[in-house]
Amino acid sequence: MNNLKNLFNLEYEKVPEKFPWKKNSYLIGLTGTLAAGKSTASEIFKNHHCTVLNADDIAKKMYLRPEIKKIIIDKFGEESYDGTDKVNLKYLSKKIFSKKENVQWINHLLHPLVKEEIKQYLKNAKTGEIILYDVPLLFESNSHKENDYDLIIVVDAPIELRKKRAFERNQWTEEEFMLREKNQMDPSTKKMLANCVLWNDQDKETLEKKILYLIEQIQKNQPKR
Repeated sequence: MNNLKNLFNLEYEKVPEKFPWKKNSYLIGLTGTLAAGKSTASEIFKNHHCTVLNADDIAKKMYLRPEIKKIIIDKFGEESYDGTDKVNLKYLSKKIFSKKENVQWINHLLHPLVKEEIKQYLKNAKTGEIILYDVPLLFESNSHKENDYDLIIVVDAPIELRKKRAFERNQWTEEEFMLREKNQMDPSTKKMLANCVLWNDQDKETLEKKILYLIEQIQKNQPKR
């Protein structure tokens, strides 16, 4: 308990008491509020020998499938792609996030394909493997109902800090930030649905210490082979 008090701000954070394994591998779902540091958390897990699967990276591959490319061009126009093998993400993001219906449309198109790829990977997971599935819209896409997660982590931070990070990293305007923010689930609902919340209002080293604690607890409970 002392470790928890020293590492975590329990006013804002939520950490499970136990980390039991349901299967031979351990599946973590990672999501977060906008620009809270989810990608940084994902990188830390990867650097500490966890397998990281990224929903956005898988979806980007799906954009290049000929049948998907045709559907997207029909919906959003030729500008959706730069040539034959590159997605015009800046243009598409603007189109998709301009309307909630467009967000739902693209999720409906790509989610089943991403879901199938993840399903195939999990079926062949190694014994003792800790797998992190990085999903920006984990709850919005119902991934928490479709996958048997051992742990669901939400990374959060104060909204003014999140805005600052988004402006510096992506050069977003206030309007662009709020457009994306309103297309996501309310942060309080995300944190209620998760069984672990990390408050990322400091530096990367602080976040890494928290994640290392989680990894150590998971490894301690690893089933005997």
